[in-house]
Amino acid sequence: DNKTLIHDLTGYSEQKISEIQRFFMGEITTTRKDKYWAISGLAGHITPETTFTHYLHFTDVIIGDKLKGSKQKLTLNTCANISGLSTRLIAREINKYKIDNNSIPVNNLSNLLIRKIKPFIKHIPQTKIKKPGKIIQAKNKGVYFEIYWNILNEAESGEPALSLPYKYNLPESDIFKLIESARKIANIQSTKNKSRLFTKRKRDNPVKEYLAPRKPASRNELDEIKRLMSFFQNNYIKQQKLIDFCVDYFIHNKVSSYNYLVFSSPKSFRKYIKLLLMLFSNDRFSIKLEVRKLRTIEAHSSIWESSALRGYTFLNDKMIINKNIRLDNIKYPFGKLSLKVLHPSMKEKGTNSIAFVFHLLAILNSAELEYF
Repeated sequence: DNKTLIHDLTGYSEQKISEIQRFFMGEITTTRKDKYWAISGLAGHITPETTFTHYLHFTDVIIGDKLKGSKQKLTLNTCANISGLSTRLIAREINKYKIDNNSIPVNNLSNLLIRKIKPFIKHIPQTKIKKPGKIIQAKNKGVYFEIYWNILNEAESGEPALSLPYKYNLPESDIFKLIESARKIANIQSTKNKSRLFTKRKRDNPVKEYLAPRKPASRNELDEIKRLMSFFQNNYIKQQKLIDFCVDYFIHNKVSSYNYLVFSSPKSFRKYIKLLLMLFSNDRFSIKLEVRKLRTIEAHSSIWESSALRGYTFLNDKMIINKNIRLDNIKYPFGKLSLKVLHPSMKEKGTNSIAFVFHLLAILNSAELEYF
């Protein structure tokens, strides 16, 4: 019967075949489209269309080889079912060899099939493989930030890394580079041995390791993230040095429990605020300058204003200057300046939108994956 034939041809039982299918393609609840992409991934093809274009040729070679070496004997009706030939044609052929209709060797069918099909081959137009309009190369040009974040979020939630290339149609090497880069960035610590980018999560929501940047929940911030991502995709090449500096400064100076960034150097602040002024309006900033001695307030503020804020005089009115006796004069020779980007709703609290984008850019830069 058919079960016996399947076993002889493949070497696997139906149960084993189902287990293999679930391992590579997921449970039965998986959509057919996902299974097709999984199959094409296993075959090394870029799309399911390519896989199914080659499907008949592939099965002909494999099953044809199995049939030629098989000693299985089948009935006349079974041979007709698996070959597509009529029972009359098969009966006429086997009668030449005086073979019983209920005991026909499978390997005798191959020559008969070839003879009957060969005359029609020249009249069958060959299928032309339609090349996809755009193939994602190893550098993943044009891949959106959202896809990268989804990959990291799924990996953080426990999704096996081996299943992600098939789901997102991206090279396996880039998936692993992305995850390893996220792990590297997540391990950046402050001087107090605390993560600079991840706060402690709730105990009822534990994860094995933190990988994906924390995405804000408010609609205003999510909309702003899309705007910021669009800016970086369109302007990275011409502003590469400035963007790379700001991203690097952020991930090595951010403190996870605070929504502001601290500067000790007017030069660093000048470069950082130059980029942020391309992203936000003037009224989105809150600035505080702390100095150690009261008599140095005027001197220190003039240094920051003339060096770091040249051309941005509107920020002078927003600067709050405080006296701080405990301030480290060696660590902060020009004072300590704190910069906070306010929430899009214009409330006093800070926004996490720029933190999310800079964190993701740091991961992509470390993994050497392009996003423009």
